[in-house]
Amino acid sequence: MKLVVRPLRCATAAVLFFAVGYGLMAAYVHVNAHRTVLAADQALRNGDATAAREEIAWLLWFKPNHARGLYLQAMSQQMDGNYPAAIESFEKSLAADYQKDAGLPQQLSIAMAVALLRDHQLDRAEIALREHLNQYPLTDIARDELAELYHSQLRNDTARELLEERWRLLPHDLSVLPDLLVIAEARNANEVVAHYEEINRKRPGQTSVVLALGSACWQMGETEGGRRFLEE
Repeated sequence: MKLVVRPLRCATAAVLFFAVGYGLMAAYVHVNAHRTVLAADQALRNGDATAAREEIAWLLWFKPNHARGLYLQAMSQQMDGNYPAAIESFEKSLAADYQKDAGLPQQLSIAMAVALLRDHQLDRAEIALREHLNQYPLTDIARDELAELYHSQLRNDTARELLEERWRLLPHDLSVLPDLLVIAEARNANEVVAHYEEINRKRPGQTSVVLALGSACWQMGETEGGRRFLEE
């Protein structure tokens, strides 16, 4: 009988030891998560992406679905110009329970849109920026980025409408006037072709890119070139 009881007692003690250890570790994570998030955020403000990732690494090891931690990791990757990795981290944060973190939904929404833009995923970026403005219409960076995208694609009327909409929302804010003057000047078609041909090589088949190339070629009088892009 003793030969049976002793292993059971040992097993019970091991389970209790593990449970206590796990509880202490969970308490440590809970207490230090906020400090870690603040430290990583400060590192990003200081322009140190590596330090931010080092700060947040242990937290994501224990809590891989920590929405704010994933967001900060993505921001550090974006700061380093690693946009595919940043987009992946942003997507993980979106899949986590990010709505419980006050302020994060708006930050995450615009950051994801900008990462898509920098990664030349322009069709996705346009949709993301539009969705962001539908929810947060006073976000200047979203409106400016989208207006610049439209202007660069020779969609001047759409860009102007976007900026005029901001003026209607804030009629006493005249900071939009210089942007309206810039939009009024058409982009050089040769520059548009050179810019978007490179993007089309990297990420072929995007509707807005193909249309920009076709429109620029038509403006230059190269109808065959325009037709070729539009028929792709």
